[in-house]
Amino acid sequence: MKVKKFILSCLAAVAVFGLSAQEAEKTEKTENVFVPHWYVQGQFGAQYTLGEVSFGKLMAPNAQLSFGRQFGEVLGARFGINAWQSKAGQADYRWAWNYIAPSLDATFNLSNAVCGYNPDRLFSLSAIAGLGVNVTFGNAQANNFNNDLKSFLSSTNNFPGDALEYLWNGTKAFMNAHVGLAGDFRITDNLSAGIEVQAVALSDKYNSKKAGNADWYFNALAGVKYCFGKTHEHRVVESPRPVEEIIDEYVEKKMKPMAEEMDAMKKDLEETKAAQEEQNKKFESMEEEISKSDPVYVLFRIGSSNISDAAKVKIKEVADYMKQNPASKVWVVGYADFHTGTAEYNYELAQKRADSVVAELKKAGIEESRIKSDRMKENEQPFADHEMNRVVICTFQK
Repeated sequence: MKVKKFILSCLAAVAVFGLSAQEAEKTEKTENVFVPHWYVQGQFGAQYTLGEVSFGKLMAPNAQLSFGRQFGEVLGARFGINAWQSKAGQADYRWAWNYIAPSLDATFNLSNAVCGYNPDRLFSLSAIAGLGVNVTFGNAQANNFNNDLKSFLSSTNNFPGDALEYLWNGTKAFMNAHVGLAGDFRITDNLSAGIEVQAVALSDKYNSKKAGNADWYFNALAGVKYCFGKTHEHRVVESPRPVEEIIDEYVEKKMKPMAEEMDAMKKDLEETKAAQEEQNKKFESMEEEISKSDPVYVLFRIGSSNISDAAKVKIKEVADYMKQNPASKVWVVGYADFHTGTAEYNYELAQKRADSVVAELKKAGIEESRIKSDRMKENEQPFADHEMNRVVICTFQK
């Protein structure tokens, strides 16, 4: 009992020092967990086409409608349709045309990536990159300018060809690549207002003029975004239990298998002690028949009754002693490790071991009348060491 109390005290001390002050406090904490969701976004703004004409003269109206999916705290994707009008110019003349540009974009929430997820953040910055196609139409102003200039130059024999070398008619499609930044101002969990700027690169033929490089335009948009369903969930973390309760449970959990093991060891020790006492009583009852010579122990391998070379040496010692003492007799008792196998198997194995030793003694020339054999009774074990109980004990008698 003193040992158990000592171990219990040590475990309790370890448990106390292992608990932090925060675990002892009764507090509740709420965690925000991101929920994937769909959204729709509408935006209006202006477009500026890069050109040789002054900035204000190439401004055009612009609009965009997008449908998207936010997959995680950082990564998302959207399908958008940007449309309205683009402009270009040359000298004092300007022309406009219309377009519709569907696109597929990847979105990256930079605020969450750098600062961590926070659904209550007032402002979030995102990066956008994607590909699209500008389906253009309504280029009549460029054609009129080209025809007027061509007619004028042709009359002077100075410029008989087209003024706009990449002039197009009807409907054309031009691939585009674009990048951008978007800022969202949180209004509610589902609603936000935002601004977005885009830089779009297209074929040199987009504005009908030949420049030898890509055509560019820039969009500046403002609008609102609505998210469908839950965008995040609140997870409540339960407050820790009192330290005393945690210690009691910890100690009980750790002590139970140890106590069971100690009880089993104590039981084994008592059984071994009882078996030894029984063996001693058996030997004491034969005190008059047993000589003062030490017993000879013939050991066997686990589960075996075969005589090993080492065992043969021991049996030879028995035979030599009996030949030197013709009046002596030997009592051969076989044993088996009671902790291995069933009781029935061990009784049979113990008998086989005794029979093997008897047979070896007979081969050595010892008469059967001088040999008495037996096997262990019930769970009789002469030694505390399990391996030592795989033995045949040869005791001499007069």
